[in-house]
Amino acid sequence: MTGLADGTYYVSATWNHQYDNRYNVTDAVYTISNAADQTLEATKVNQTNAPAAFLDGGIGWGTLDTVTVTGGELVVTLTGGPHTSSRGRLNWEGPPNDPTTRV
Repeated sequence: MTGLADGTYYVSATWNHQYDNRYNVTDAVYTISNAADQTLEATKVNQTNAPAAFLDGGIGWGTLDTVTVTGGELVVTLTGGPHTSSRGRLNWEGPPNDPTTRV
């Protein structure tokens, strides 16, 4: 995502949780990088567990990490097995229920 104001962002994700999550991976890795392609954080997520940090519109979300953006760009890369899936969101300088940029 580009054009971000410099500041602190909460990075969250959700993933499909169908069939009791039995087809989801246990080692999905979310890598969060900045405009200079420097890794800010890397978080391993077990996607067989439904995301449950908070709800928005009845959808469960998991908070990946809190990062500081400089240079106006943030890249979140998801790697894992063939059954890795996700939707992401950013929250600027506030808890996850504040105004959101979804990606």
